[in-house]
Amino acid sequence: MKSITLLIVFLYITNLLFAQGPASWSKSENYTHPSLVVDVSTSITYISVQDVDSANNIEITNTTYWVSLDSLVPESTPEGTEDLTTPDVSELDNLVVPTDDGTSGSGTDDPDLPNAGSTDVVLGGISTTGYISGNGGRLSAGFAITGGDMTVLTTGKGAKEYLSTSILQDTLNDPKMEIKALSGSSWSSQHSDLNWKSGNYFSQLDATGFFALYEDDDTGIYETLSANNYLAEITSTDGDSGGTLVEVYETYGYWNSTYTGSKLEGISTNGYVRAGNEPGQRMTAGVALRNFGSDASATKRVIVMAKWSTYVPSNDNDATNDFDILDDPRIEVTDADKNVLAQNDNWGSLPASVKSAVETTGLMSGFREDKDAAVIVNLPGSGVYFMNVYSADGDSGGALVEVYDLDALEDKYSWNLGN
Repeated sequence: MKSITLLIVFLYITNLLFAQGPASWSKSENYTHPSLVVDVSTSITYISVQDVDSANNIEITNTTYWVSLDSLVPESTPEGTEDLTTPDVSELDNLVVPTDDGTSGSGTDDPDLPNAGSTDVVLGGISTTGYISGNGGRLSAGFAITGGDMTVLTTGKGAKEYLSTSILQDTLNDPKMEIKALSGSSWSSQHSDLNWKSGNYFSQLDATGFFALYEDDDTGIYETLSANNYLAEITSTDGDSGGTLVEVYETYGYWNSTYTGSKLEGISTNGYVRAGNEPGQRMTAGVALRNFGSDASATKRVIVMAKWSTYVPSNDNDATNDFDILDDPRIEVTDADKNVLAQNDNWGSLPASVKSAVETTGLMSGFREDKDAAVIVNLPGSGVYFMNVYSADGDSGGALVEVYDLDALEDKYSWNLGN
């Protein structure tokens, strides 16, 4: 680079000595250096070397004061530039533009697909409300524990929800609870309870205050469970029918401030959905979130699904046979103030990126219909949220409702769901 600079300076000085001046310029014109002047007769551009003042009888044509720009252009390749070549940019084609969050991708945030949340946000509690027919009906809440042993509070209560007429719904008077663990391909009974106030867990349950507004014959179990899949199954003890609430709480989420490493991955509920929007007609899954990280703005991404199920008793007044299924479920996700955060009727109509993420999980694979419902939603990392499932076409039938911690599952199975 130094040799090129010296060469240009040398050529510049040489041309100052031998340049021919613009003979057609007027003697009366003045020029202040630096200045560019065009000879109108030849269209050649000259650059000044010093000021020209006609008052001092300086001839404009004097070559001492001007040099042609064309004469400054080197006529040969400067020394040291022979090996210079045009850069090869073909390898740039494979470069990936960073996304908004710093990861590799398209560089844009998919507006249809909710962003991933944080694994620091966990499900502190899960629940389901539904209707139980006294003659053989049941509400079965499935839950998975991962990461180690967990002390769990499970409850079975008559659901105290009010109808749109402000009248308390018909509740199940005397529920019975049984916790079953998955062993191989079958379920084995682990713990059971009839009435919480006279049962084996009275002292623990009474200390929680979770039964303060409920009946003595509601039921609850307080046990330490190992990592496994479980069912909290509620049936009627006295043949009554009515709305039922089943809850599963991680005890650290409510009484301890330290995250133990074990977590609930989600809840799945087999039950019966009747036509209508009232309590006892719909089925509702609830989740309570706890944030154990340092980022107060951390969120949780969950997947919610409603599928038809054959889990219906043949002697239910609303069922015609054991295979009376809910043909067309509809999902509505709300916060505690009943603001709708997400909804879906037919998962086959989801935007392409969301449907692709659902398909990646495999959770809707098999015999599930496009008319079944699914939604992925990102929720603020602290709060209580409800996933209501309704009949979209006025039909009644068996339904399976599932809510899973999608961040935990993506981390566990190394899925790439996008965003």
